[in-house]
Amino acid sequence: MVLLKNKFRITALAIVLGFILTRVLALKVAGSFWFDEAFSVYFSQNSLSDMWQFLQFEHNPLVHFLSLHFWIKLFGASEIATRSLSLVAGLGSLGMIYALASKLFSKTAGLWAMFFMTISSFFLYHQTEARMYSLLTLFALLTMYSYWN
Repeated sequence: MVLLKNKFRITALAIVLGFILTRVLALKVAGSFWFDEAFSVYFSQNSLSDMWQFLQFEHNPLVHFLSLHFWIKLFGASEIATRSLSLVAGLGSLGMIYALASKLFSKTAGLWAMFFMTISSFFLYHQTEARMYSLLTLFALLTMYSYWN
């Protein structure tokens, strides 16, 4: 039984390390900001009052811009620094998808869900850009988990 628990933990750790490694490598080769990312970074560097006034014209989630605003204050506005916020949200999503699949099915299903999120090119792309998609995934998983709880 102890051997099974250790094997489970090693598998989970390997998936998490694979997740982090693939995202960090993707961040290093991502290149320059594309237009929407540049807008997010520019908009998030404004004062909070300017951001609030401009939100009547913007349709993206305020939480993303506020998170990015404070993230930039902590880590700077470089491409890697701003995109790493999505990586952190993606790591939270990895934990939440495990929790959700474990609750609904089994711990083994939780590991499989983590694995499929790790190898998904869709999630890889969105978890390495300075946009709200990774944060949206995290909040969607939190909502589903809360519902089933």
